Amino acid sequence: MLKISVNSLFLTYRKRRILRSGLFDPDFYIAAYPDVAASGQDPLDHFVRHGGQEARSPSSAFDAPAYILANPAARFAENVLIDWLDEGKKGTRVPPRQISSGAARATTFLEDTDPVRPDSGRVLPTARVKRKDIALVRRSGLFDACMYRSAYGHVLPSGADPLRHYLERGWLENRNPGPQFDTHYVATAIMGLAPSCIPDENPLLYYLKSKGTRRIGSLPPGSILLERPLTLPSVSPRRQIAVHIHLHYSEMIQDFLPYLQLFPLDYDLLLSTSSGPDARFLHNFTGTHLKERKVVIRETPNRGRDVAPFLIGFGDLLTDYDYICHLHSKRSPHTGFGKSWLDWVLRSMFGEEWIGPAILNYLDTHPECMMIFPDNYHEIKKFSGWGGNEDRLRAVLKRFGITQAKLPKFPDFAAGSMAWFRGSFIAELAFHFSLEDFEEEEGQFEGTLAHVLERAIPLAAITRSQQVCRYYLAEVPAPLAAEAYHGTSQAKEPKGENWPRDTAQIARNRPLPLTPLSRVYDPRRLQISWVIPDFGRGAGGHMTIFRIIKFLEDFGHEQTVWIQNPHNHADPCAAKRAINRHYQKLGTKVHVRFLPDDVRQLSGDAIIATDCWTAFPVSQASNFKERFYFIQDFEPYFHPMGERYLIAESTYSLGFAALCAGDWLLSKALEYEMWARPWSLAVDRDCYFPASNPRDTGKKKRIVFYSRSYTPRRAVGLGLAAFEELARRRSDFVVQMFGEEAAERDYPFPHEQNGILCPDALGDLYRTADIGVSFSTTNYSLVPLEMMACGLAVVEIDVPSARAAFPEGTVTFAKASPVAVADAIEQLLDDAEARTRQVSAGLAFTDSLEWEASAKAIQAAICERLSEAGHDAINARALAPALHLRKRKVSVIIPTYNGGKLFHRVLEAAASQETDFEYDVLVIDSSSTDSTGEFAAGFGGRVRCEVIDQRDFQHGRTRNTGIRMTDGEVIALLTQDALPQDRHWLRELVSPFALEGVAGAIGRHRAYPHHNGLVSRDIELMFDRFRDLGPLFGFEMGLPSFIRPGSVDWRMVQHFYSDNNSAMRRTVWEKLPYPEVEWGEDQVWCWEMLKLGLLKAYSDKAIVWHSHDLTEAEQVKTAVSEGQMFAEYFGYRIAQHEFVTAELERIRSEALLRATALGLSVEAAEAYTRIQAWSQKGRALGAALAIEGE
Repeated sequence: MLKISVNSLFLTYRKRRILRSGLFDPDFYIAAYPDVAASGQDPLDHFVRHGGQEARSPSSAFDAPAYILANPAARFAENVLIDWLDEGKKGTRVPPRQISSGAARATTFLEDTDPVRPDSGRVLPTARVKRKDIALVRRSGLFDACMYRSAYGHVLPSGADPLRHYLERGWLENRNPGPQFDTHYVATAIMGLAPSCIPDENPLLYYLKSKGTRRIGSLPPGSILLERPLTLPSVSPRRQIAVHIHLHYSEMIQDFLPYLQLFPLDYDLLLSTSSGPDARFLHNFTGTHLKERKVVIRETPNRGRDVAPFLIGFGDLLTDYDYICHLHSKRSPHTGFGKSWLDWVLRSMFGEEWIGPAILNYLDTHPECMMIFPDNYHEIKKFSGWGGNEDRLRAVLKRFGITQAKLPKFPDFAAGSMAWFRGSFIAELAFHFSLEDFEEEEGQFEGTLAHVLERAIPLAAITRSQQVCRYYLAEVPAPLAAEAYHGTSQAKEPKGENWPRDTAQIARNRPLPLTPLSRVYDPRRLQISWVIPDFGRGAGGHMTIFRIIKFLEDFGHEQTVWIQNPHNHADPCAAKRAINRHYQKLGTKVHVRFLPDDVRQLSGDAIIATDCWTAFPVSQASNFKERFYFIQDFEPYFHPMGERYLIAESTYSLGFAALCAGDWLLSKALEYEMWARPWSLAVDRDCYFPASNPRDTGKKKRIVFYSRSYTPRRAVGLGLAAFEELARRRSDFVVQMFGEEAAERDYPFPHEQNGILCPDALGDLYRTADIGVSFSTTNYSLVPLEMMACGLAVVEIDVPSARAAFPEGTVTFAKASPVAVADAIEQLLDDAEARTRQVSAGLAFTDSLEWEASAKAIQAAICERLSEAGHDAINARALAPALHLRKRKVSVIIPTYNGGKLFHRVLEAAASQETDFEYDVLVIDSSSTDSTGEFAAGFGGRVRCEVIDQRDFQHGRTRNTGIRMTDGEVIALLTQDALPQDRHWLRELVSPFALEGVAGAIGRHRAYPHHNGLVSRDIELMFDRFRDLGPLFGFEMGLPSFIRPGSVDWRMVQHFYSDNNSAMRRTVWEKLPYPEVEWGEDQVWCWEMLKLGLLKAYSDKAIVWHSHDLTEAEQVKTAVSEGQMFAEYFGYRIAQHEFVTAELERIRSEALLRATALGLSVEAAEAYTRIQAWSQKGRALGAALAIEGE
């Protein structure tokens, strides 16, 4: 018998639908997307799995990016073509259009669309160039090679002729030949084309050859040319100036920084962002890099794009300023050129010192001008029409008191609303709106109030006979270099390949024993990992999982969802969006990740398998206190007797604790001698409730039927045969089918296809029906409960699991035959009183069920099992109250072995700190053979020395020993080579313990002046990062949005901890001592501490000198320990392999550039390159050793 997985059947079904549509052209697809051709993947398979979600065009007849622009709701569709096939027939979508200028104009929203990049996924047209046309353009004086190079030089191949580039392809891309000619304006206003159309003729040649065009002009009305002046333009000193930047992507403040620093006038900086952690980051960052500026930072709701934060978020300040510049961070993932667009705007507005003053001088001398902006970036011009916003645009103008407004042929507005405004003008317009007028952010591309105002604001000025000025630069400045202080977490994650589903290969490893690194947990803040199968829309089992996760989040628990074999999602962020869109709105305490090959990344209190195939990776995840099995079905029944049946059955013998949906599964789990507790399925009463009015179904009764045919346990074939039998007997019914994408099939009974419905729509369907039919042969399911809750009489198949779940009288049971099912349905059709009695019983039963109660039962079961396994429940926050150290004692501990002369300086500095609290110093020496022990023992005063056998040294154990030998309420830790920079080090290090919840603190490291200058720079940047992200770190504190929650980057920021310069609370240590591991005890301890809900603090003024100048052998040895530690305890391979020659050459080149910038020698760059190579070698070796030692 052929065995095909449900996922494979689903993909095959989609492929058939796409092929039947006639809208997929494999030859086009390969030609349009060279990356697909290069991969060797079947084009249809690529489109179904990836391309449809990435908005790649399936053929020249279907322009996917244009379709999404016209239909914003399709932005997050799992496949753009399937979206059209499903939604188009409902009349809810604007039809797709052909790709302009033939198939060669294919593009995507997710790739870089710079036309000269060969890997951009875009095949470019070119125009034939005639000699006479070259001569004509040269004679016209409208082509300016200097301007063209300055604006677009990055696209010109070395030595290329700018004029030829423009005539071949530049005009097709809306590039301007010079500052006196706007290609897009002429194409739109003179040639009469829509903004999104590509003209068949070069607009410049059209303009030069056509009669009468010279009288119209080649630039929009009111445009001006800005040229570099001899002296800096003057601006009235009385003018109050502000720059507002909305930073949804807060790390992009780095891109703005060099331009803000270059702007020569006095101004206030107004920053808005969408979250508290982002606002905290911006406060820290600007406090360092823009100290001289008045900076106002406000957290604003994520609605209204950048416009609402500007007009509403800072509405109270707009009248305080004469001139306000509005900008915002641009990524625009739907276009692919957001970063280039922003770069263009910044170069054009702030790229040289004279530009800003010249703009404001124009406003000073032209009081009729309300806003001024640079010519739009060439790529955005094709989207700069009215955008289908005409009706709403007129409505907004009426708010401004403008009742008669003719929309000009050429929409003259600043794309993205990035412009300089008069404060009085923009404040007057802002007065007409409130935050509630703006839409919530849902990834819209057009149609929102923000998009309407983008066009309405300049139109309001023009209609009032005021001026809106677009300016062109005679020469566009080069980009300013921005220092990358902070990187962005990669959206994409590798998808594990070691956990194949539906195959015996997944079961080839023996279960590993549990080896948790701590024995304590906080029942108020459990750390829970869920391993789940991949998902699409409309999966009831996933809905149950996500409901429980949502309730557990509301209860205060931190959770991570690990998706096994995630084929349906481009990255974890897309997966979480899909969960929030189709299932439950999960918050910041739930992280979504792709299941990696190395499951040592997974750690916490509890890990939960959710089906038989997820049980195997869970059996290999050992850094948990307990493993659980969330059982919704008896999964051996999913398969005929054979290997899959036996593998599914074997998972009940893996030693997991069972969380069983209902009493029948509880009995099955007990048969396998599992520790087990039950919980109940329930209903979502926001979606599933009875109709308020009696049904009026006319002569035909309506029967809803769950018909997901590719799930065998649903026994759909039995139902179809029963309806066929019923149709032989009568015709007074219609079957409303739902549960899978609407299939184009014909059945011999009256029916309608409803496809996959969201919960609200499904509830509406139920409330229009009389009878519900739903079967489940492996346990009871949500569907009959939801039908009952909507007032349906339900027919269910008569199997033990259903009998155990449904009380007598709540459902009609039917034997497993078409005739018996037809009899049961017919009985209910003919007996209205029986239907009424069953409906009442069903409503009473479902009213007794609550999802919150089920989630509490699961929470209680987890805690019960943890306690039975010998783990201690603690109230972690009670261990860390606010400490006022003036009446407290601190103990400083320094482990030593042959510390040498440097240790003498360290001890002298540690013993001479200026504090307003008592402290002592303990040196715990591992039987040094130099004078280290004697020096410490003879130091006297607050210093004492204890000696241990060198053989007893181990990083965690030795520190635990030292802490037991002291009595300070706070313990500070140094190493023998970490020299406090000043006498305030200790006071600064322990000061964060005045804050409740702080369990540990770290301070800044600074490289010794005689060590490598580039290493010094790396250390400085590393701790600059903590300064900008801090001062507090913890799961509840959050990090800025550019560090993706749950990602490896996020985790490494959270658990970084260095006992070269740290401090901890004794009360926390007593419950959570250092783990006795060979290396990395500090980071492992920090991670376990954070998982209890406690906080790490960073103190930027607690500085120690600490760096190394190691030999190759020493550097490699240290790096081996580092690589092994990260792999073994965190599952990270921070180095995959030694550097190859090309990588080393890149590092060397970058080092030479940095060395030159810092005034360092070539020898310093060479030494730095060697250090990096040695570290990489050691880390790769350490990671390999950790894997071999599994």
